[in-house]
Amino acid sequence: MLGKFFDQILEEDEKGIKQEEKEVKFPPRPSWLLIVFSFLLALLPRLYTIFVLTDPQNPGCNWYEDVYHHWQIGYLTWKIGIHEGFRLWDFKGMEYFWGIGHPLILTFISALTGLYDIVVSRILSAFFGSLVVVLVFLISHRFWGIKIALATALFGALNQIGIFNDASGMIEPLGLTFILLAIYLWPKKPFGSGVFLGLSIFMRAETWVFAVGIFLAVMILEKNFDKRITLLSSFVGINLLHIKFLFDKTGNAIYPVYWNFMANAVGKWMYAPFVTSVQEQIKPVFVALAILSALGILWTFWKRPKYYPFFLLGFGNWFFIAGMFGLTMYLKAYYGHLVWATRFFPFPYFFASVLLIIFLFKTIGRIKFLSIFAWIAVFAIILATQFVWIPVLAKYESKKGDWEIAQKMAQYLRENYEGGRVLIPEAIPSFTYAMVRFRGFEAKDFTGEMYDPFFYMDDEHPFDNWGDHRKDVLSWLKREDIKLMVFPVSRKNYLKLIEKEPEVFELIGDRGGMRFLFYKVKPNLIELENL
Repeated sequence: MLGKFFDQILEEDEKGIKQEEKEVKFPPRPSWLLIVFSFLLALLPRLYTIFVLTDPQNPGCNWYEDVYHHWQIGYLTWKIGIHEGFRLWDFKGMEYFWGIGHPLILTFISALTGLYDIVVSRILSAFFGSLVVVLVFLISHRFWGIKIALATALFGALNQIGIFNDASGMIEPLGLTFILLAIYLWPKKPFGSGVFLGLSIFMRAETWVFAVGIFLAVMILEKNFDKRITLLSSFVGINLLHIKFLFDKTGNAIYPVYWNFMANAVGKWMYAPFVTSVQEQIKPVFVALAILSALGILWTFWKRPKYYPFFLLGFGNWFFIAGMFGLTMYLKAYYGHLVWATRFFPFPYFFASVLLIIFLFKTIGRIKFLSIFAWIAVFAIILATQFVWIPVLAKYESKKGDWEIAQKMAQYLRENYEGGRVLIPEAIPSFTYAMVRFRGFEAKDFTGEMYDPFFYMDDEHPFDNWGDHRKDVLSWLKREDIKLMVFPVSRKNYLKLIEKEPEVFELIGDRGGMRFLFYKVKPNLIELENL
């Protein structure tokens, strides 16, 4: 039944199953004018969101905080990492967690221009998000014609969830762009398709899953031996370089996939003690979506339409997200209905819109005097998505105070800075950004608290045997030339350290509303020979 349903909607020609035995012929690509139009149609609302709807310096502090973290990795890689054996760098030890592509691109841009503004990261994501729209437009035009292509471009360009998330500066659009480019090049240019499919893996951990899945599907379904070998050589070749780099730098050839799986799916970083009732209630919805997505994947393998790589990406993306929430410990990351309007869902909605638009234009749209209703439905859907701006911007506005706190902390630190290095929290990259961008600090002025001696101690209770650890900790402070410490009030190790060595530290600020303590370190009182 499912196969017949899709056959009716998509007019799948049974002879198309053997299409791989023939030379694939595609219609001429649309004019450059239409391509540029679709790109600008997508880019302009994304730029409007960056510079008008939101503060360009604040993509969503303490909500889209990862944007600052991605910036931090790029900035520290530029200032430190490339000079330390050409590696990525981070205060939190997550430099390889998301992938190497985005920080290397930011490093290249910074090295070329000297710019290190968060706006660069946001424009970069908006640019790639717009390319995603263009590539879906081109793929839709190739397989379903100009009307469906224009309708998909309109939805992708004007869909609120896509606009906000692309403008936020998150890195998902980068991986999607390279995967879609690989799909567009296949099967005419198998070498280029393999290269871009391989490059997509550089961009984001989950693109490993999508890219490898599409690669294996093509290797199974493609009958042309030469094309398979060409795809194999380019895809495997570029990824051998990738995994060698990861192995050399981390000791784990699949570091991003391994740690994302352990942290999110297994739940090692899911610190919530239990699944809430809200999460339990939404779980069946995600399980149902995962099953529906799996059926879509099976149908695509069974029917093998010419556009099967695109459908595998779409259904695979659905299955991945629904499966993560519904079948793993990542369910603990579901914090409410606003999740459905965040970075997880722009492409799933985009793919759903492609299916719906195909249905509309292949049913009522084919009847001349009813075709206008297909366009009315498309515009109605686009209009309906605009109401999602209300809760999204409300959430954004509610977090503005967090960005103000980060700026105030940076200002207070500058007022009390007298040289040396600052020991800063590893998990507040918006604070790092505020110090660098607005208060004149540089990477050399910081040390991340994650790399203090306590992190490497086997002793769970170092202060019970303080005599055994005192020299390591105090000599580290002196060696690193740490003159200021900023840490959250919950950092028990530092509070205990100050209690043990009160003559070394001077409280200069208890920023109660900020939940952080500021201490001056007096390294002149640390005489190493007396430790």
